[in-house]
Order: sequence, then C-alpha cells, then structure tokens
Amino acid sequence: MDPGTADSKTALVTHDDTSTRRTYRTRWYVLCLVSIMSCVQNCIWAGWGPIAQSAKVVYGWDDRIIDMLVNAGNIACIVFILPAAWLLDVKGLRVSIVLASVVIAVGSGLRCITSQPIPATWLIFLGQILNGIGGTMAFAAPPLLSGTWFPPQERTTATGIGILFSSAGGALSFLLGPLIVSEPTSSTGNYTIGNSSWNNSSTPALACNISDKDISLMRGQIKVLNYLEFGLAAGIAVLVLVYFPNKPPTPPSVSAGAKRMGFKDGLKLISKMFAFWHLALAFSIPSGVYGVWSSTLDVSIHQFGISQTEAGWLGFWGNTGGTLLGILISRFADIFAKRMKLFLICIYSLSTIFYVLFTLMVIQLIPGNSALIYFTCISGGVFVTGAMPLFYEMACEGAYPAAEGVISGCITLFLNLTGSFVLLLSLIPNIGTAWMNWAMVSSVAAAVLLMATFDEQYRRSKADATINISQQTNSSK
Repeated sequence: MDPGTADSKTALVTHDDTSTRRTYRTRWYVLCLVSIMSCVQNCIWAGWGPIAQSAKVVYGWDDRIIDMLVNAGNIACIVFILPAAWLLDVKGLRVSIVLASVVIAVGSGLRCITSQPIPATWLIFLGQILNGIGGTMAFAAPPLLSGTWFPPQERTTATGIGILFSSAGGALSFLLGPLIVSEPTSSTGNYTIGNSSWNNSSTPALACNISDKDISLMRGQIKVLNYLEFGLAAGIAVLVLVYFPNKPPTPPSVSAGAKRMGFKDGLKLISKMFAFWHLALAFSIPSGVYGVWSSTLDVSIHQFGISQTEAGWLGFWGNTGGTLLGILISRFADIFAKRMKLFLICIYSLSTIFYVLFTLMVIQLIPGNSALIYFTCISGGVFVTGAMPLFYEMACEGAYPAAEGVISGCITLFLNLTGSFVLLLSLIPNIGTAWMNWAMVSSVAAAVLLMATFDEQYRRSKADATINISQQTNSSK
C-alpha cells in the first residue's frame, strides 16, 4: 500500500531507548478476556441457525426469519462499526471493551424475559441488534490490542487468537444448540409431531396442529440455552468491569509507542488507498459469505437429508479446525515474516478445491458419501476461517500510521456488508438455498485472484526494524 506523504505529515513519537520497551504478563490476561468475549458474542449471534428447525416449531418462524435474525446483527455492526472504531482509537481499549461486554450481556438477557412467540420474537430481534453492536468491538479490538500490548514477533499470533476465538464461538453454537435443544422428528424434510406433519421449507410450525407437549419440551430447552448464554455473557462483563487495563505502562515496541494519525485523518488516508480496499474486498467476499453460509448451514443442506444435529457437527468442526489452524498460521506468519500473501493464496486455493467437491457431491453431479461431504465441508471452512487474522494484520501493516481501530473497523464494515447482502438475497421469492453453496465456491475462487494481484507492504514492521537497526549501530560506536 502507498499512503502517499502520510509519513511526512504525521509526527511519530517514538521510544528510541530499548530499555523503555517492555512486555507484561498482563497482556495474556487482557487478550484472554477479549477473546472469550468475542467467542461468546459470536456464539449468541449464530445460535439460531443450528437450532433452526426447533425454533420454527416453538416460535412459528420460517427460514426467512432465521436468516433475518442473523442479518440483524450484521446490520447493527454495519451501522455502528465506524463509531466503534472511533471509540477504540479515541477512548482506548478499556472504555470500548467495557461497553461492548455490557451491551452483549444485556442483549442476551432480553431473550430470557419470555418465550411467548410474538413478544419473544421482538425481544430476540432486539437482542440480536445489541449483540451486533457489541460485536463491532469484539471484532475490531484484537488488532489494536495486539499492537498495544504485544511485541512485533507476537503481534500476528495475538491478533489471530483474538479474532479466531470469534469463530470458536460459532463452533460453540453448533455444539451447544443441538446438544441442548432436541430436533423435531424428521424424514426427507417433513416433520411429524404428534398426529400432524408439515414441510419445513417455508410453512410456520404453529400453523399446524402440533402437540403442546412437544412444543413445551423444545421451548424449555431453548430457555436453558438462552440462560446459559446469558450467564456466560454476564460473567465476562463482570470480569472486564473488575479489571481491564487500557494499555501497558511501557510500550512493547516502537510502533506501539508511536502516535497514530487522528481518526478523521486516518479515515481519509485509507479511503484513498486502492490497495487497502483491494485487500478488504479479498477478505470480505469469502469471509462474509462463509459467515452466513455456516450460520445457516442447517437451512442450506437440510433438503439433502442432513439433519440439524449433523449440520451442527459440520459447523462445529469447521469452526474449531479453522480456529486452531488460524492460530498456527498466525504463529508461522510471525516466525516467517512478510509471507502473508503467499500463505493466503495457498489457503484459498485449497479451500476452493474443497468447496467445489462438496457442492458437486451435494447436488449429486459426482459420486460421494457422508464421510466425503463431511471432510470437504469441514476442510473448506477450516481454511477460510484460518485466513482471517492475516488480513487484519496485513491491513494494519500497509495502512500504518493510521490507527488500528479505524483500519480494523473498515475491514469489518466490508465483512458485514458482504454478509448482509448475501442474507438479503435469501429473501428473493423461490430462490431456495442450494445457491449458497455455489456462492461459497465463487467467493473463495475470487479471493485467490484478488490476492494474486495484491501488492503487499509491511510499513509498521519496517518502522520497528529501522529504529532497531539504528539503535544497534549507535551502540556499536
């Protein structure tokens, strides 16, 4: 990226004496709290997709409402992401994370007030909106946190942990939902409850004569799930309120102690960077589509005979594997510096292959079995999820000295715009759900082409290295 004359216009206050740069063990505690908050936030946001069939029975919803519940969080994030970025850059980490944790807890608490279909639906939508507002901080904070608390050789790793724990939350939702909430008896997409049956594609469950006993059972199970998620969110909020320092007493690196551009100046700078938006597009297309595709996986593949529970395990292992692989890739990126572009091209190429095979097997154009469908679906998700932190670090490197808050905020804005666009497409009459698999294939293939033409820059690392070389030269004289 080429920010033009930004360096000449921005006075960077640095700490030239290496004795003034330190790392603190507290950095791992701070990272742990943000990571767990991000995990819980995403678990709540994606929680309705894995139990979609049961929720339709209890609340009388259809597939469009399930999609819009996910979209409510996306839209809230789109509206509030730039204010959140401003809050991070101007007020700092503590104020931002305290506010985010409280908002997430309140949003999850609203779902516990009632389970009567009409008022519960409105409260759940409101809770999803509040959760999305809190999610703006959860997703935008890790790059700022890693740049503030961690030395250069740990920054990508820290960013990876902070961002990928959000995916771990998606995995947790796929595990907790089907584990706690039972699925209606299903056979080729038709449910039989009591003496009645209905097709799950669009007909609201409550329009049929469903046994009150079965509805009551699933309603109680959904209550338990809501209470559990509220307890997790409230617990994190309490821990953050008790102790969450804004920044270390001494910065861990030159760039950590450097003065960033103001929020408006930083926003103007990156708005003029073609390379920044090139990178943002390469990130947001596959990641945004995957976020929607995975959160509504049950809806997308239920017609192919894969149950709510099976879809839950697919999503769980895809997100879990992506989290573990992403942290490993982030660590390699710290060790083998300035190779992020190559890593991303390889990752998305493999993901494209897996999703092509998955989609062709699902529509039965090539022979397959359950094991292969599981393997290709999980493997594709692992690589898409694992790539996410590298994009945030590349953006922060290339747009330096713009502040990390505004950089990650704009990246996250693109991500949610893509997700919302995909969800809005699902509202087109008679569009079905099979198209989402092809959208997933197209998105990862597009990312390969975009990254192949991207010019990577490491301006922040160069600033750290320049000062270190200068110090070594002076000390040898």
